[in-house]
Amino acid sequence: MIHFSIPGFAYPSPRPSEQPILASQSLHLEKGKWTALMGSSGSGKSTLLRLIAGYLGNYTRREGIAFLSQEAALFPWLCLKKNIGIGDLLLGKRVDTGKAIHLLNLVDLGDEAHKKPHALSYGMQRRILLARTLYMDRPIIFLDEPFSAVDPETRSLLYKEAKTWLNGKTVSCGHYL
Repeated sequence: MIHFSIPGFAYPSPRPSEQPILASQSLHLEKGKWTALMGSSGSGKSTLLRLIAGYLGNYTRREGIAFLSQEAALFPWLCLKKNIGIGDLLLGKRVDTGKAIHLLNLVDLGDEAHKKPHALSYGMQRRILLARTLYMDRPIIFLDEPFSAVDPETRSLLYKEAKTWLNGKTVSCGHYL
């Protein structure tokens, strides 16, 4: 079992008396299993995942966690292959081209490796972010509504591929109700 705890959280506000948007929370994930984090829109699923991963607030980014956010956070000046391997580039390493191409094929965008993000639809950009998350190969994966911007047929394909690729990993996946 993997346990995460966070205190309550509120975005900085000029009114200090404002209530936290997220009360103190604990998240328990079973190692090697998928856990669905479900709630209505605006209930705090994304905020909770960001806080735990260390992408929000005064929390240190946690090692061993890959986080797929809802935003299409791609670098517009990089080709898709380099967007997938951005973690390596930021560490001064070379992108593992074979792995990046394999993942592009996995998300059905193998012929697009040299394109820039602006040439893709939003749903295609989401698929690149999924490929980036898989490229990171971390033991814990947080997916924030990973398939929300793709058509049902592609969603089914991506879910099947992600499930295969992430077999044995600890995955928490946020979904809206």
